[in-house]
Amino acid sequence: MFLVGSTALTEAGEEMLQEVIPAVLDHPGAVQIVVGESPPMKTGRWSSSVLLSVERAMAVREFLVVAGVPPAKVSMSAYGESASVDHRQRIEIVAR
Repeated sequence: MFLVGSTALTEAGEEMLQEVIPAVLDHPGAVQIVVGESPPMKTGRWSSSVLLSVERAMAVREFLVVAGVPPAKVSMSAYGESASVDHRQRIEIVAR
């Protein structure tokens, strides 16, 4: 969904999100949580992968809102490497 060290969605990432928007909109009572996890970052403008995860989660949330998902439906959590078992980039959208 993102290039290494980037918070901009790739075209493939946008296409994946487009696929989940109908499901998100079909569940009007559900709260959607965007969870961003990233591998440990040693350099760059982020002092930790948690900050990178926050910005990535914000990018996903913004994409969903611009696509028509009500802002009140979309909350986010960002965990960085502390919640990652395999240190892979991961974005999850969870219906509650």
